[in-house]
Amino acid sequence: MHEFNFHYCPRCADERVSAKEAGRLGLKALRDLQRLGMEFSIQPSFRMSEGEDRSPERRHLVTGWCSHWTINGKVTRVEVVLRRGLPRVDAISTFVHELGHAYARGEGFNASDSLEEGFCNAISYFYLNRFVPGSERHRNVIVNRSDNYGAGFREAMTILRDEGMPALLCRLKEGKAQ
Repeated sequence: MHEFNFHYCPRCADERVSAKEAGRLGLKALRDLQRLGMEFSIQPSFRMSEGEDRSPERRHLVTGWCSHWTINGKVTRVEVVLRRGLPRVDAISTFVHELGHAYARGEGFNASDSLEEGFCNAISYFYLNRFVPGSERHRNVIVNRSDNYGAGFREAMTILRDEGMPALLCRLKEGKAQ
């Protein structure tokens, strides 16, 4: 096992979470999202990974991902993977974002990549805002992204603001943004 070449400020580097703490944070996030109305048809499992530094397709740092397994075209298992060595707020934000993907897989969402990423970023933003004091910098990163994640976030937040969570979930399931 090796340490990753992350470039965090000294304060953030000191806040890296252990695998045990990351597991607790993930379970807390899952319970909090369930209390907010996100009932997971398939309970995701969690694990830690060394991971890759960058996603070749998206060219960004990979801090977590969601995998799923199917039998006869039906999703039977969902797993959220978190990269080792993340600071606490990054770990929480990544867990919640990837739980959004786990929820989407388990519910059979048929949304565009942009809208699904937007949904995941919207719940991450909401979660950080509600449960994680001192996460302003992370929320600003989510709000100000200019790529697919940022465009989808703004689209999802508009639907949330104007029509509410049930409408957003319905659109995600149908695969329609407008």
